[in-house]
Amino acid sequence: MRRLVWVGVGLFLLIVLARPAPVAAEVVSDTYHLYLPLVSKAPDPCAPIDGASYTTLSVAYGDPLPPNDPATDPGFNLGLLGYNEIDAAHSLVYYNGGEDPNAPILYWLFGDHRTPEIPHTYQLHNSDGSVVTSYPVTMMGMAVTPAEILYTPESGYDIGSGYDAMVAYATTERITLIYNRNDNLHGYAVYIENICVEPSLRALFESVEADDSHPPSELPVVAGGQPIGRARGGEIRVVIRDQGTPMDPRACNSWWGNRCP
Repeated sequence: MRRLVWVGVGLFLLIVLARPAPVAAEVVSDTYHLYLPLVSKAPDPCAPIDGASYTTLSVAYGDPLPPNDPATDPGFNLGLLGYNEIDAAHSLVYYNGGEDPNAPILYWLFGDHRTPEIPHTYQLHNSDGSVVTSYPVTMMGMAVTPAEILYTPESGYDIGSGYDAMVAYATTERITLIYNRNDNLHGYAVYIENICVEPSLRALFESVEADDSHPPSELPVVAGGQPIGRARGGEIRVVIRDQGTPMDPRACNSWWGNRCP
């Protein structure tokens, strides 16, 4: 009888030990995670510039008079002229000749007064489509950060009340600065392409151009170092004329404060 009892106990233990271990119940979370790509908003090159304000001065007209509509004149609207990229030195260059201490200094275009990288060089075209041959390079590309604020090139001129230049033409793509008060090309003119002109400056120019009197009696004016707009992309293109003749914007001893290589 005792033997039977022990046999029964053994069978019981064998059965218990042979049973598989209980499986823990799976816990299912009701929390879900959705991963989306990071999207950053591109800066707006036509956004207003904080603190920017502008005024006008009367124009002291000389001879010749400016056109009634600067948008139709390639002397004021560089967008009417073509240009082509050329293989020329992507660096500042030195030219022999006299230097004008009053000439516009192009590193003032940038808030940090840097000498920019030159990703491209160009030849400007004449109105008839021919290539301008006054210099090997007559349009200079300058590397910028999109929406970077751009400023008026400082000069030695004072056209009145401490201002350096008149705004002879302005759109959402370009601006023309004339370093005299006569609103003509008898002096220096700086053209900046691929810039969105500061909205209030552009509106001021449009308002004086909309006046019934042609040419307008007043034009917006800007001082050296005053903000004028923002870069539309990664490159601005700059042309500078002296007495209407396109010059080489790379000339270190003329437009870059003698930052010669």
